Amino acid sequence: MMRRLTIALVLAFYSFCISCSGSLDKEDYVKWVRDYDHGLHSKVVIDPYVFDLQYLPPEYKWIQESHSGGEKFKSTQNSFQYYILRISFKDPSIDFIKGVSEDKKVWERRAYYFSYNFQDEIYLEQDGQRYPCVMFHFENAFDLRPERNFVLGFDAALSDQSTLLIDSPAFGDGLVKISISKKDIPTVDL
Repeated sequence: MMRRLTIALVLAFYSFCISCSGSLDKEDYVKWVRDYDHGLHSKVVIDPYVFDLQYLPPEYKWIQESHSGGEKFKSTQNSFQYYILRISFKDPSIDFIKGVSEDKKVWERRAYYFSYNFQDEIYLEQDGQRYPCVMFHFENAFDLRPERNFVLGFDAALSDQSTLLIDSPAFGDGLVKISISKKDIPTVDL
């Protein structure tokens, strides 16, 4: 009886170690990256807004690009980091661009601002240094959904801890800070 218990504990510990630091298959890796509990995906609520930030490791991006035909992932040593920022109102019935305004001119100004000028007010902070957003894409949903996505790129070497800073008057006077932890990212079987 004691021997079975010891074997079961050893196997459980071994499984735990592999799952924390080992290699995952593609499907499990995607789930791991998207899970809020692992630090690569973070959500901050600053009333009345919800900011949802997802770090995109190179392997994750490669999987999402649906490579097939035996093409193998090639790790590059570039210093580019990609993120997806999703912003919405806490109230899901409010469209992010329209807000609570009924004025079409206000909607047009907000759409223009978030399409072009917003990039200049986004930074990535790592190890005491700020990096500007150098790659920016605003995903216009054409009123099909209330939230909006922004694809962001920063020319910054990988660090264990990053903080996205948004210094925009569109969200009030304060600085929006969203932290991402990139510690202990597992490897993936590609």
